[in-house]
Amino acid sequence: LIVYGDNDIGIIKTDGSIEKWQNFTNKVKNPNTETVTIKGATHSFKTYEKELSQKVDKFISVLVK
Repeated sequence: LIVYGDNDIGIIKTDGSIEKWQNFTNKVKNPNTETVTIKGATHSFKTYEKELSQKVDKFISVLVK
């Protein structure tokens, strides 16, 4: 699972945009790797902790079924 915010300055500064990063990541990631975007979140997910935990919980719950 790769969770990222669409306002992640680390991604934007490195790749220029979230879309470029997504295109690159989709080409090189394992086909079984899921990516999830949290709209508005920065690299730290500050103030988005609840949504982050929900995304991770959902991913884990699917794995343990």
